Amino acid sequence: MKSYNAKELSGLTGLSLSTIYYYQRRGLIDYTKEGGRVFYSERGAEELQLITELRGFNISSGEIERLIKVRRVWGSRSSQFGNAYSAVLKKRREELDRLKKDLESV
Repeated sequence: MKSYNAKELSGLTGLSLSTIYYYQRRGLIDYTKEGGRVFYSERGAEELQLITELRGFNISSGEIERLIKVRRVWGSRSSQFGNAYSAVLKKRREELDRLKKDLESV
């Protein structure tokens, strides 16, 4: 399985090192330590891509953390993850629809 150091992962994702370290400290991306060095697995890179995608939709940190946990337990192709992911996006869509309606009434 491929692994990346922080600099490689930053280049792969376009995210800053401080952002990667932030998600690492929160336990949201998979990593290992070997000889005092940190390495991120392919799963960690995928988790980081998922986080970036969800942040782009303005999904809360709590919801992102919940989705990462579901993904780790059931897998990214499971119906449990798919249902949880869809529910989060549906909730966000409803929030945006309410905001749109409020703006249109002004």
